[in-house]
Amino acid sequence: MTKISAFFKLIRWVNVVIIALTQCLFFYCIKLPLYHASGVLKAEQQFTLLLLSYTCISAAGYIINDYFDLNIDQINKPDKVIINRFISRRWALFLHIGLSTIGIVLSAKVNFENCLLAFASVVVLFAYSASFKKKFLIGNVLVALYLAWVVAITAYFDFRGMLLYKVISGKSFDILFNSSLIFVAFSFIINLIREIIKDMEDVEGDRKYGCKTMPISWGINPSKVFVAVWLTVLIAMLITVQVYAVRLHWWWPIAYALLLVLVPIIWIFKQLFSAQTPDDFHKLSSAIKWIMLTGVLSMGLFKLYL
Repeated sequence: MTKISAFFKLIRWVNVVIIALTQCLFFYCIKLPLYHASGVLKAEQQFTLLLLSYTCISAAGYIINDYFDLNIDQINKPDKVIINRFISRRWALFLHIGLSTIGIVLSAKVNFENCLLAFASVVVLFAYSASFKKKFLIGNVLVALYLAWVVAITAYFDFRGMLLYKVISGKSFDILFNSSLIFVAFSFIINLIREIIKDMEDVEGDRKYGCKTMPISWGINPSKVFVAVWLTVLIAMLITVQVYAVRLHWWWPIAYALLLVLVPIIWIFKQLFSAQTPDDFHKLSSAIKWIMLTGVLSMGLFKLYL
């Protein structure tokens, strides 16, 4: 493996692309169509900076996560370890600091508030990797909040300008608020579910190094119940959104969500209680990643109706 390919594996380039794709689709397919022409150019310029900023911050977050998880990963997934095999720990730390700094500087070019929020994101991801990941539930919630935040910041990074320069009307703002609420909630719940399932997969290594994750503290079966509750909440939320979409006659999004989001989630619900081995949980985690992708791609259908 070359240094370049090792770097892209280290930053989880597929996950980073999904994060960037989430921001792009939300901005260009939902937010921008609601703008008045006078606000489009400035919003696009600011969004480009924000996109690059959170791409760097997310990549840095994956690096520092592997940096602190080196010992655990050597047990849970020894064939996938990058640090100390292809990239030294010193260089991993240097890359984390460099990418985090670039992300904060790019956000500062948008405005001071976004600079502070980007800095807070870096601190949260570092704290998650260094400590909170090993604790009961809080680490899972933090990473789910960060990935939901990626949607929220895309919707409201220029909130002051939207109000001050009136580049978005009251009705359009309501559409933006409701759609962002749906995708923020979806992102938070689906990522929280995936994080718990990943903890079930990694129980062996986590237990050896003193982690207090939910599967270790509660056991596998109670953790499955916890995940099942959130799956139920997610299914109920999607059905509610579908009912609302029927009233608007949004037939393409309805068909898409039913076939590529709702049905797979129900399948995961059914498979959850029969899963026993790390391989079973890995398959569920991979399936959820596909649902995350189909959920993100559904944003493209909004452009047909806005």
